[in-house]
Order: sequence, then C-alpha cells, then structure tokens
Amino acid sequence: MKRLNPLTGKNFKRGDQREDGLIFEKYIKQRINKETGLYYEVWVKKLYKWSPTYNHIKDEILIEIVEEGKKAVPLTLLTKKYKLSSRTIQKIFKDYNINPHLSRFDLNWDTKFFNKKNFKTAYWAGFLMADGSLSANNNLEFSQKIQSKNILEAFCKDLKIPKKKIKIGVASYKSNGKRYYFKRCRVSVSAPNLTSSLKNWGLIPNKTYIFKPPKIEKKLLPHYLRGWFDGDGHISVYTPNKSIIPKFQFGVTGGLKHLEWFVKKTKLLGFNKNFYFLKKRGYDHSYDIRISSPKIVYLKKFIEILKVKNNFHFSEKWKNYFKYESFDKVALDILKKIIKNKKPVDSKTCLFSKDLFKEMSKYIKDKKIDYPLTQRRVELEMKNSGLISKVFNNNGKHFRGWIKK
Repeated sequence: MKRLNPLTGKNFKRGDQREDGLIFEKYIKQRINKETGLYYEVWVKKLYKWSPTYNHIKDEILIEIVEEGKKAVPLTLLTKKYKLSSRTIQKIFKDYNINPHLSRFDLNWDTKFFNKKNFKTAYWAGFLMADGSLSANNNLEFSQKIQSKNILEAFCKDLKIPKKKIKIGVASYKSNGKRYYFKRCRVSVSAPNLTSSLKNWGLIPNKTYIFKPPKIEKKLLPHYLRGWFDGDGHISVYTPNKSIIPKFQFGVTGGLKHLEWFVKKTKLLGFNKNFYFLKKRGYDHSYDIRISSPKIVYLKKFIEILKVKNNFHFSEKWKNYFKYESFDKVALDILKKIIKNKKPVDSKTCLFSKDLFKEMSKYIKDKKIDYPLTQRRVELEMKNSGLISKVFNNNGKHFRGWIKK
C-alpha cells in the first residue's frame, strides 16, 4: 500500500518533504498486513530535519512579525495570525535576536533598573537582600507587612511598576513551634536575565541559606547597608530597672555569613564598635548581631556611616533614634533650668541627686516630655552641669552632697 504526498499528489519517495516539515530518508517493504496479506511500506524513524526558511514572506509581513516579537506577543498568536509554523517564527526570532520567551515576562516596568549603579538602586538592592525573593526563572517578589505599604509604593514608584500590581493577602511564619498569621502586601515582577542583573547585588535564588558576597562599590555601600538595615534591622530603647540609665540597642537579623559580611563592611566605612552575635531561638539558620549601650554615641555613628539623614529611609525603622537623638542633652538642659537659681555652696545648701530626680521628673510630667529619666542619668548630668560631689560632716554624720564649683 502506497502513501500519497499531499504536497505533490504522488507517492512518497526518499527525499520528499512531509506535511509536518520532516523529510523521509527511505522506506522498506518488509512487513505484511495480516488482514490483507499484502506488503506495506514502513517508514524509518530516522528522518532528516527540515530547516525552516522565510524567503517566501513579504518584507512588510516580516517587519510586523519582528516588531510584535519585540513587544512580547506570544509565539502561538503569531503562528495563527500569519499562518506560519512555530519553527518558522522561531527561526525569525533567532535571526533577529528576539527572546522567544518574552511573553512569559511582565515587562511593564524598568527592567534595566538593577543594571544601574546609583544610590537609589543600591538602597533597594539592599532592602531586597533582606525582604526580597528571587526565583531561578527570573521572577522577583518583594513583600511587606500591610502597615509598611508605603515602602512598597515607594519601591514601585522608583522601578516604574504600576501600583495595581500590589497585591494584599495573608502570610504566616513559624516561631518556637507556633505559627503566626499577619496581613501583608507584595509585588512581583519578572524580566529576562533578571537573575544576572541581581547577582552582583548579592541577591540570588534561595539566598536565605546560600550567601554570595555582593560586589558593591564603596561609595554605594552606605546606601546598600541602609536598605538592608531598613529590611532586617531593629532599634530599641529600654530601661531594665530604675537603678540604671536606659540602653540603646540596635542590630540586624539574618544568616551567619550574611551578617559577618555586613559587619565587615561597616568597619570598612569607619564603624569600630564590635557587634556581638546571638543565635535566634527556634530558627536553624538565623542569627542576630547587636550593640547595646547606655551611650547613644554608637547609634549616632552607625547612622552617620549609613547616611540616614538627607537620604531616603524607612522612617518607622529609625523613629526610636530620632525620638532620642538629643537624649544626652535633654536631661542636662532640664537640670540647668532647675538649678539655675539655686546656690549650693555648703552642707546646708548642697543638692542631692534624689531630690533633683524628683524635681526633674515633675518638670517632665508637667511639660509632657517623653523622656525615660532615671536617677543615674541625673547623677551623670550633675557632673556635666558644673556641680561637684563633696562629703560633708554634720555632727559626726557623714553624707555626700553636690555644690557648685
């Protein structure tokens, strides 16, 4: 039994092109049809591949296909519209250097943003190092708690991402064996070679467990580290008890190698205070680096090297600093006002820290000043205000008081 070639109307023979684009190499008459008792042809599986050409396509049609390909029109739509095989379209794409998978990506944003090297790009790359997620198929996701939606909106503005792409939903995390749920907002974008663009910024797939040292120019480091801190950093002011002054604590959470790199780069920028490392409970790969001190000077220096002031930053993250930025001056200013008209010169007129603490506390309450005053802080500022401590003897009883120099 013979098979007709629909292109020629004649029987197939070696070298003929089939309707699906393949060319027969040869056939053999070796098998018999059991029902008819006749021999029939068996086509050999090894076939020549047909090389698609588009010489028959008019120039104006070819230009249309190329332009639509650059605009990420799906290949299937082009085959239907122009009645061409997918392999022909792919051949055109290859010759004109068009990615045939462009239609899989959402290109409605600044896809070259992370190829740039400027302060803004460095900041968002650092933030993504903390809160971003990159998949191997060039998809980038950035999410925040719903309370921080303004950060996501700023991100979309800089990357020219339509705000309608911000989605709101519910997410969860597990800590110490318990699962916690919270409302979050997120945005997802994709682009060809996005993983390559982000690689030098340290952002890679599965970055939580795999660390690739970022390649950041020194002039961009403050902005990169500020973005990273805005994502995974923390600042707190606390008073363990009333016998000591408040402590300023700040630090960053992340993987061990990630944090070692972070500390190394802060030292490169001139921050000499040592962080201490602490493994987080309930997490296998999470650590915390911290500095805790009653001196706000270390936090001030940290803010200085990250260039927080006069640059974009997550204001909610730094509110505890700006709230106590003048912490070491507030108590001193209040103390000077209270002792202004006092004349402590001897044992009868000397001042006591306990009494001044009560007066200053009343002043703070009356003026509605948010300030965690402690007696220890009062004693420190008494020295800075020009008072000196002296031991007096009153009929055999010794006591310590404060007088003016």
